[in-house]
Amino acid sequence: MRALIIGISIVMMTSSAVFCASEPVLLDKKQLVGDDIPKQYRPDYPFEARRRRETGSGVFILHIDRRTGAVTSITVQKSTGHKLLDSAVLAACIHWRFKPQTVTDVRVPITYGMRGTQL
Repeated sequence: MRALIIGISIVMMTSSAVFCASEPVLLDKKQLVGDDIPKQYRPDYPFEARRRRETGSGVFILHIDRRTGAVTSITVQKSTGHKLLDSAVLAACIHWRFKPQTVTDVRVPITYGMRGTQL
């Protein structure tokens, strides 16, 4: 009986590790195809947001198809506080391509300030 309980405990501990989602990795540009963010897909600072002097920092989680490296969806973990800024990040990042078989979830912190955008 004792061996059965120990065996079930071991199976439960190992199977829970398999089903737990891993933490997203922080963006490293070397994970991207071409080792950098393509110029045409860098998050822009929309004119209207700059005119309104909207600034803020946000965190976005990119969900990646491990087989192809394509971004399949994006979760806003922390909004920049402005819809225009969040939308600019989403519109750009959905086009990013990662090297296949490297990552599945990538954490992208971004800051919009009056001096520009920082990834």
